[in-house]
Amino acid sequence: MKLTINGQNEVFFEEENRLKKRIEELNRKLDGLDRKYAFDDLDKDLYTRFKNETVSELRTVQLKLEDFQIRISNLDKKVEDLVQFSEKLSEIWGFGDYETKVSVQKLIFPKGIVINP
Repeated sequence: MKLTINGQNEVFFEEENRLKKRIEELNRKLDGLDRKYAFDDLDKDLYTRFKNETVSELRTVQLKLEDFQIRISNLDKKVEDLVQFSEKLSEIWGFGDYETKVSVQKLIFPKGIVINP
C-alpha cells in the first residue's frame, strides 16, 4: 500500500525536489550578490534591482513548495490502521447497524453500486 501511495505521489515528490534545488540556487545567487556588492564594488542600483528580482522569485518558489508538501507524516501508522480496518471489515459489516453498513458501503463504493441488467 505504501508503494502505491508513494508511486502516486512520485510526481509531486519530484516537483518538490526540483523546487528545493531552485531555492538553494536562489539563496546562493543572493549570497553571491551580497558578496559582489560588499567586496567587488557592484553598483548599488544593479545590486538592488537583481536582489529584488531574486527575492521575488524566491518567494514565488517557496509558495509553490508549500503546495507540494503533501506528505503523510505518519504514513506507516495510517497504513497499519487501514490494514486492521480491512481485516475486521466482515465483522463491522455483519454486526453493524444500518448507518454503519451505509458508511462502509460509501467508503468502499463511493460512486455507488450499479447493476447492469
